[in-house]
Amino acid sequence: KHCGHSFSLQNLNTVRQVPNVVGDQQYVGGAPQQPSYGLASDGEERYIVQNIGYYQRKFHKMRSGNKSTSWNWVAFFLAPYWCIYRKMYGIGAGVLGGAFVLSLLGVIGSVLLLAGYVVFGIFANGLYMQYVQKQNTVGSSLQEPMLTQHIQKNGGTNTLSAVLTAIGYAALVRIITL
Repeated sequence: KHCGHSFSLQNLNTVRQVPNVVGDQQYVGGAPQQPSYGLASDGEERYIVQNIGYYQRKFHKMRSGNKSTSWNWVAFFLAPYWCIYRKMYGIGAGVLGGAFVLSLLGVIGSVLLLAGYVVFGIFANGLYMQYVQKQNTVGSSLQEPMLTQHIQKNGGTNTLSAVLTAIGYAALVRIITL
């Protein structure tokens, strides 16, 4: 109405097909669709991109149980790199910095580091759900082409950054321990 684009009555009067759910499969117009596991609002999946089904199930379980915890093995083993891969750069940098400091404290630091990784594995999916919700909320107020740019910048994954961070961290540790 306010953007100047005219809508025809034909576009406004199109009939929406309601999905039929059979078991865990949805059928729209006869074609099976991926089941929806209750993402909070339309569009969150465009920010997840990789492993959408996994995160849909995890988010659904957390939301339906009103929980902020859900175990994530990858986040447990690779906490800072998982964050960077998922474009949560600030959290990833914080976890990496904390891991670096704890690694300098010897055995006590190693025990604390392990405990920290366990805690992170428990809360990682909740942190990611909050991140996706925030990005989707910001994106829902944007129009094209800004929306597409926002999704590209804040959604999906960044394998290159995660790999380069791991290489850079390994090189830094190697230089320090010489």
